[in-house]
Amino acid sequence: MQFLTYLKRQDAKQQVLDKFVEVFNEFSDQYPDMREDDQTKEELHQRVDILSDELWEIAEERKEQAVEERKKIMESGWVEFSLEYLTSCAQQMMQSEIDKFKGTIQLTHDYYHAVEEKLIPEAPESVTVDLLKEDVELPEVERLAEGADASDLSSYSYPRLDDLYKKALKAQVVPDVMAAAAAAEAGKGGKGKKDAGKGKAAE
Repeated sequence: MQFLTYLKRQDAKQQVLDKFVEVFNEFSDQYPDMREDDQTKEELHQRVDILSDELWEIAEERKEQAVEERKKIMESGWVEFSLEYLTSCAQQMMQSEIDKFKGTIQLTHDYYHAVEEKLIPEAPESVTVDLLKEDVELPEVERLAEGADASDLSSYSYPRLDDLYKKALKAQVVPDVMAAAAAAEAGKGGKGKKDAGKGKAAE
């Protein structure tokens, strides 16, 4: 937005053109008969060429200034900082959800132990999982697909956010609950087979 405002700033082209038109009209009003003279036409054509050169000079100077301003913006690191900030916010949100999930699981375990009047086991040292604990180097924040249009947001990929999201989903798996359920099912199955064996022996 700031760069667009910089490009739309006023310059001296209009002033130069207005001055040329004013001088031309003044000459035409004072010496209308000289407009048909060949030497006068040649002089006017020469002045038009000079005007064109002045306008092109102003345009080229503005172009150089715009390129320099764009280079400063690209090298300022603002885009990279904004993407880093976005990734950091997403990471904190994912980490908060994992912390809430793990805390809820621990609370549920303690509740059912209390309901069944069982000894509540000691809480683990670390209830949650740190998304960045295992990774020292993360993938780049974002990148543009090869041959894609830079103005199309769907052409960008976010490998770091994708990696954090996968880790967040993986951290929500509860192996203790799954193992307990499997053990309970195995116990029920074994008991059923044992009872069936007793019944067959009794027959």
